[in-house]
Amino acid sequence: MFSLVMFWIPSNIIWDIFNKIEIQKSKIEVVSIPVEKFTKSRQSNKIYFKFNNHSESIKVSSKRINQFIGKNPNNYIVEIGIKKGIWNYYVVDYLNIKLKN
Repeated sequence: MFSLVMFWIPSNIIWDIFNKIEIQKSKIEVVSIPVEKFTKSRQSNKIYFKFNNHSESIKVSSKRINQFIGKNPNNYIVEIGIKKGIWNYYVVDYLNIKLKN
């Protein structure tokens, strides 16, 4: 256990440093993705969608999710500003929820 912790902590710090450097060099890419569902619970409020054929979710505040609870998620898209890091690791710069046109 000790060796795992001793390896994991430094490697995680190094990963974060290199990823932050790569993200600073990358430009913001804006993607518009259909919303799959909105959820609200005491633990977390989330918006679900598919990105690169993988189910993803983003935590949002109660204030933000309240305006969408009870509405049809198929009528909405989530517009996300992302920056690509290393190994297809993305960081969300901003998030907007919009009605589909």
